[in-house]
Amino acid sequence: MLFSLITILTGFIGLTLMTRLLSPFEYGEWNFINGLFIYSLSMIPIVSYWLKREIARDSESARTGIFFSGILSIVGVSIYLLVSFVFDTSTDSNFETLLFASILIPMLFIFEIFRAISIGRKPEFATYANVMVSSFLMIFVIFFVYFFQFGIFGV
Repeated sequence: MLFSLITILTGFIGLTLMTRLLSPFEYGEWNFINGLFIYSLSMIPIVSYWLKREIARDSESARTGIFFSGILSIVGVSIYLLVSFVFDTSTDSNFETLLFASILIPMLFIFEIFRAISIGRKPEFATYANVMVSSFLMIFVIFFVYFFQFGIFGV
């Protein structure tokens, strides 16, 4: 319960920093990118749902899950690039920013697979991971957006 509250607090601080440090256009573009991620990240539960169950039953499925997640992340990046190309023509977004954001998709796939593995072994680790992710988000936003002024690329 305490770690969930810490996650909410750090996530709120990180989101507040983003709204204050990014221009309205960049913040809108960040939300647009997150909306496009839905199309490519919808395949993550295919592996992570069953991997949690297999790991909890002491099956050695972690390597297979990581490998299959890597294959699905390639498919996810392809879907993301296709969808972002289609939507780029109808919006004012910068295609270079959309292209750069595709780097996040394999990272999110791997993060969710490692999270599923940790939930299968010790379920309390998922809460610790959420605290770490929201804390790192807050730190990276301050570091890259405020100090280095990378804008949307820093997020």
